[in-house]
Amino acid sequence: RERIAKLLRFESTISDDPESRTTLEEYMGRMPEKQTRIYYLGGPEPSSLRKNPNLEIFNRRKLEVILLSDPIDEFVMNALGGFQGKELTSIDSSDLDLPEAEESAAEKAESSESDSAGTSHVVELFRAALGDRVSDVRISKRLIDSPCCLVNAEGALSTQMQRLLKMANQPIPDSAKILEINPDAPLITRLRSLGTNTDHDGFIKQCALQLWANAMV
Repeated sequence: RERIAKLLRFESTISDDPESRTTLEEYMGRMPEKQTRIYYLGGPEPSSLRKNPNLEIFNRRKLEVILLSDPIDEFVMNALGGFQGKELTSIDSSDLDLPEAEESAAEKAESSESDSAGTSHVVELFRAALGDRVSDVRISKRLIDSPCCLVNAEGALSTQMQRLLKMANQPIPDSAKILEINPDAPLITRLRSLGTNTDHDGFIKQCALQLWANAMV
């Protein structure tokens, strides 16, 4: 398995050239010392993959992500499980286990603001509005610009794998996704300010449904 894995070639975020390919060994050679996993993201085509909001924290921290656009890639990753002691992890999983990074003073201030009571109120309204459409609503540590994203619960199949199994009319286990919101996005910041007046609770719940629908697309 390890010998065959060395032959695999993937597109990755290390290069913008769509013809460029990397091996798992080359990827590991570029990993930061504290990184314990090999990260990947699957989807229908490379151009849409590079716009995926789950990539935002990886781009900011300059953490490389393997991009999988061939349907067979997901099955290969699941069959491998890991490579040379490093677990293969889809970045749309709730359990990312990112390597620790030094936070700047500005980032610490943003984090403090993100934990405000206003944010907690918006999260509670989102949970009430979405109900069992999601398994949870929580503050995101992976989003930089986008207001929200959907991630898979720990142990669930990746989004692309679920899509492929549905296309093949194969049964997949039911698992509601987790909605993560970015408290620093302008839209969520505005909702936090509106949330100080309970008269706006109904509108915030409508926004929750709209954001969830957009994230599903």
